[in-house]
Amino acid sequence: MKENFKRAVSVITVLLISVFFTRCQQEDEEVGTQGTTLSSAKQWFKEYEAKGDNYVYLQNLIYEWPGAIVKQAEDGTEVIVIPIKELKIDHSEIWEQRLYLYKLPDGSYKASLVEIYPDKAAPQ
Repeated sequence: MKENFKRAVSVITVLLISVFFTRCQQEDEEVGTQGTTLSSAKQWFKEYEAKGDNYVYLQNLIYEWPGAIVKQAEDGTEVIVIPIKELKIDHSEIWEQRLYLYKLPDGSYKASLVEIYPDKAAPQ
């Protein structure tokens, strides 16, 4: 009876360890893919920003690329949300800015700068 219990414990331990390492490997692959996506988006945005069409709106903004996240929109489009360090005159201001990059089917992106002005009377 003790031998069966020892075998069962060793089999369960091996299974748990293998599941743990499999999940770690999958997370590493996701992080690697996200890093590749962010680097290609960043490169595309540098070229887009340099073209000058929207330079007036994009100048003097500080993009926080390390804080960028990759999401999936409801329609399946890949969206990269990049926080922007706000240059607020008064620290009591509560507006925010985000840069949204939407990945298009041809591999390029569409950029959208969003400014959010919440209602000051709304609870935080």
